Amino acid sequence: IYKAAFREMADAVFVIDVKQTDGECQFRFRRNNASHRQQTGLTEDELRGQTPEELLGDQQGRAVAANYRRCVEQREAIEYEETLDLPGGTSHWQTKLTPITDDGNITQIVGVARDITEQKEQQQELQRLDRRFETVLKTMSAAVFLKNTDGEYLLMNQACRELFNAEYQDIVGLTDGDFFPSEVARQAKKDDRQIIENGEMIELEEEVPTAMGNTVRLTRKSPVYDDDGAVMGICGVSTDITDQKEYERMLKEQRDDLEILNQIIRHD
Repeated sequence: IYKAAFREMADAVFVIDVKQTDGECQFRFRRNNASHRQQTGLTEDELRGQTPEELLGDQQGRAVAANYRRCVEQREAIEYEETLDLPGGTSHWQTKLTPITDDGNITQIVGVARDITEQKEQQQELQRLDRRFETVLKTMSAAVFLKNTDGEYLLMNQACRELFNAEYQDIVGLTDGDFFPSEVARQAKKDDRQIIENGEMIELEEEVPTAMGNTVRLTRKSPVYDDDGAVMGICGVSTDITDQKEYERMLKEQRDDLEILNQIIRHD
């Protein structure tokens, strides 16, 4: 049964013989299962009897042997991640080593390794996207923020921090009540609740007191969803339209003045 399980396991499994002499450990690979052979490109004949240095080269072999030695010294299972350059290509592995004892002496180590290369590549791509996103946020003139469903701020870009004079402040956990008068904070909470309940973006013009004085802003707030499709936060993008609104007011006054002038001329 154990031999069948060893052969059929989807994870890459390998067995290492351990020889301890005068406190020194020597490790030699004994066998590997079909999954290990397929994923690493190492046949059982290539593997059997080889030390880590002989099989993987001096530098890589010493790093691998150091983990085997740590397993022997701790006399318990250990887990770690490693990157190995193998005949099958360079791969990232999540490896678990379990010591096997005979009369109190560790004589073998069983290794179970899972290829996490795709997961690592996805993580690296996400990190690259995060860095790009952070760069975009820093350079945006619009104020951008992220809150959780309790109304607590999780993130503000530089433009948003400058609005509230919070450039050097830890904003995580703060709420609108920490930045706005109570009436403005209550309205913001009401708007946020609408987004959470309806799951839809809203767009509104609002007068917002800031560190630079009162401004008129066009704010778009959108729901942020978790992997299960539930709303887990609110993302907001707020643009200063104070000058635009003042220009529109001036145009309206001019139109009103022209209309009054036209009426006077018609009556004359």
